[in-house]
Amino acid sequence: SGDHNSGGGGRGGGGADGDGNASESFGYGGGATGIGGDAGVHLSTTFAYLQMLSARKPSVVVRSLLALALNQDTSTLFGKYDLKTLIRHGHHTAGIPAAYFENSDVVAWTDMMVAPLQQTFKVLTFNRPRMWRRMKAVFTDWAVIQDDADWIDATIIAASSLAANQHPHRFGVWSVDIVIDLQCLWLRLGFELDLYRAHDMDAAYWMLEGLLLTREKSAKVALWARQKRDQDEAAAAVLAAKSVKGKGKGKARRG
Repeated sequence: SGDHNSGGGGRGGGGADGDGNASESFGYGGGATGIGGDAGVHLSTTFAYLQMLSARKPSVVVRSLLALALNQDTSTLFGKYDLKTLIRHGHHTAGIPAAYFENSDVVAWTDMMVAPLQQTFKVLTFNRPRMWRRMKAVFTDWAVIQDDADWIDATIIAASSLAANQHPHRFGVWSVDIVIDLQCLWLRLGFELDLYRAHDMDAAYWMLEGLLLTREKSAKVALWARQKRDQDEAAAAVLAAKSVKGKGKGKARRG
């Protein structure tokens, strides 16, 4: 859904898969700071843990207990961590300014994302063959999320005074990061489960290579987004400090 080539590469993603935990560079998981004082609990570590555990092929008892623990209710992770907070934290570490979270469209998009995210986690607790089959439905859900992310990016760019190539597609890059992580997993499962015929191998390897290259390009967009966000927030802080200082001098003169 569109091309996020603004400022440093195409759209792409990363993730906690066998090719390395590139998702930390994108921030859909939260980096080094935990949520609510619990260091290490964010979306990327959850994706990483579920994929690592699945690769070890746990018993049905372990997988069932994990699925119950993950989705104890419709709004939290492990019955403790608010999913909307985790999503917003992932957005912020991906370079999305805090002010964007006050936008009604962004709030609605975050709310809409909770159910597909819970379903994605649930699918990652299935056995490997069932996981491969059910991931097709997961991709359908995330296609809708991507389309909405592209629309939000386009709306923000249209409202700004910047040209499209001067404004990072923050929401699109964040969402497609997760999608590429899942697509890489799905392709690798095809090899593991011996689902590809001999003449399908080249196409599968070609697709996997394309996803990894897109991830590399998109990492540049994610880095640019964080740098631009930090620069803009630092400049705003300087202006605010000058304004406060100026008001203080005015009061002193009147006194």
